[in-house]
Amino acid sequence: MSKSLGNVLAIPAMLQRVRPPELRYYLGSAHYRSMLEFSDTALQDAVNAYVGVEDFLHRVRSRVGAVLPGEWTPRFAEALDDDLSVPIALAEIHHARAEGNRALDAGDHEGALRSAGSIRTMMGILGCDPLDERWESRDETTAALAAVDVLVHAELENREKAREQRNWALADQIRDRLKNAGIEVTDTADGPQWTLGGDGK
Repeated sequence: MSKSLGNVLAIPAMLQRVRPPELRYYLGSAHYRSMLEFSDTALQDAVNAYVGVEDFLHRVRSRVGAVLPGEWTPRFAEALDDDLSVPIALAEIHHARAEGNRALDAGDHEGALRSAGSIRTMMGILGCDPLDERWESRDETTAALAAVDVLVHAELENREKAREQRNWALADQIRDRLKNAGIEVTDTADGPQWTLGGDGK
């Protein structure tokens, strides 16, 4: 890629398409001595692979219990010792995931938990553990804000209908209710906009 050719991909632009740990996973999918040729297909393959690991960890956590970091596998350590062969290390993670899924489906909760703990440690070493609070809290915050956005917009639509009907008392009541919840509403030429304000007091 070259800036003069106009085919440079900026990190902020990439992070609008994928989550930070998914981008980390993608960047590690090629050996550091090799050229990483970007393609949408390769990026999506990396995202799908990461989500597969993430889904497995969530399944174990929901069916068995808390997943704590465990021991990395010998083959994972060998891969990193061999000139930082991250692609081989990632393959070992997916091998552990396959074993963990088989254990979970067979009702072997101890085996599934052991595989999940191992995966957490190995993914953590690579900086993309799906259950790391850095990533998980961000996902939860994003989901929570999306849910709030839906609810607030429903309230704002009701407020707009009240204003159209000149029901000013109801419109003010809706605005005050949102304000008490810590949501500030600003009327603009493009319609009402909302932001999270103070503590609602």
